[in-house]
Amino acid sequence: MIHPPTHTVILAAGQGTRLRPHTDNQPKCMVPLCGVPLLERLLASLSACGLTQPLTLVGGYRVDVLQQAAPSAVSVIINGAYDTTNMVASLACAKPAVTPGNDLLMCYSDIVVESRVLQALLAYQGDAPVVMTSLSTWQPLWAARMANPLADVETFVMDADQKVLSLGQVPNGLGEVQGQFMGVVRIKAAALPAVWQQVATVLATQGPNAYMTDLLQALIDNGLPVQAIPVAGGWLEVDSCEDLQCYENLAAQGVLGNYCQL
Repeated sequence: MIHPPTHTVILAAGQGTRLRPHTDNQPKCMVPLCGVPLLERLLASLSACGLTQPLTLVGGYRVDVLQQAAPSAVSVIINGAYDTTNMVASLACAKPAVTPGNDLLMCYSDIVVESRVLQALLAYQGDAPVVMTSLSTWQPLWAARMANPLADVETFVMDADQKVLSLGQVPNGLGEVQGQFMGVVRIKAAALPAVWQQVATVLATQGPNAYMTDLLQALIDNGLPVQAIPVAGGWLEVDSCEDLQCYENLAAQGVLGNYCQL
């Protein structure tokens, strides 16, 4: 695949409290799904797209485990305030490491994502400075994961051109849920100065616990278009012990591939 030079940043600083006891002694991304750590699965998908370096992990909780597990070509930087901050703060920690002139691909570390999803993101050649995938088939996955899917789902509203208008809030109804954020965002090199400025503003105004959806909404509100690329399946979020057990059960039944191919 031919795509612009890209610096990948994986955010892996959190404590993963909802995955305890699996995270008692290791970061969330080291928890295995069907015998393979989440980080290993993510790195394999990135590698399949040619995204092997530069690649930076932002660690925090049990960063020593992360440092031992990371391939030698992967740099690890530390969010020392991992226990009092969230995703935007971890992204800010990566700023000094991001290669100038490269696009930035930001990934959560608690996801399983098929390489085709990343390829859809990299293949985008439109004008939008910020691009992200959106899970269009979220309803079957949420229904498999939890008894009341609407208790967890967030708003995701697009216009006719699939530009994102709003996201990350509690929806008033299904009309405000046209997809779900997947924790994968591509920022074009020319837009990075404006994005870094907005990162600083969001942390200053909303505090260190700002979510990534808060940053994306701030970019939209300040005139930086965010393009959604809807994809069907190819993604899992491993946020809790219930998620992990659900996926293991689906795999044992031979139907996990209906949601995402491991």
